[in-house]
Amino acid sequence: MSEPVYIVSGYPRSGTSMMMRALIAGGLDGVYRDARNAMARRASDADYAPNPGNELFELADWEYQAFGFPLAFAGKLIKAVTVHARALDVVPGGTRVVFMRRDAEEIRQSYLAFFPGRRTPSVEQITNEVEWTLRQMRDRRSFEVIEFRYREVLAAPFGHFAELAGRGWPIDAAAAARAVDPGQIRYRAETLAAGVL
Repeated sequence: MSEPVYIVSGYPRSGTSMMMRALIAGGLDGVYRDARNAMARRASDADYAPNPGNELFELADWEYQAFGFPLAFAGKLIKAVTVHARALDVVPGGTRVVFMRRDAEEIRQSYLAFFPGRRTPSVEQITNEVEWTLRQMRDRRSFEVIEFRYREVLAAPFGHFAELAGRGWPIDAAAAARAVDPGQIRYRAETLAAGVL
């Protein structure tokens, strides 16, 4: 019997790397490329540490663009943020997705800090991209999509990973929960509204 592909998705800066790190700690075999993580290390040189350990957990561009993506990753865990999730094809064993949601203004501020000099997406653009991607995933047969909110995972990680384990994700929920650092969030909607980063 074919194995499913396990995917972490969401808009960039929405907690996808945190979720990847936790699921790998929980026992899933995560696939990512060191060359992409070098970008995170470069960003951290500018006094912005994007993730503990400076991982982005990205594949190479050609892998996202390969015919039949993500068939080559059956039984594995990969990250496919919204722009890469557009390319997801149906695989025989099914596709299981954790989709990370985060306040759009928090994403925008985090994006601005991580990608200085790039055009920063608007709140409306972020929201539209998230909703469009979710609709595309839900319309595809053999896709199972569960949405997690970044702040809620930080506040109560064990319950979220226990839910995944209960849905058949092959993880140790307690080990995954221990990998979550509630203190890592840098941009909070309540302080952004007050003008404090």
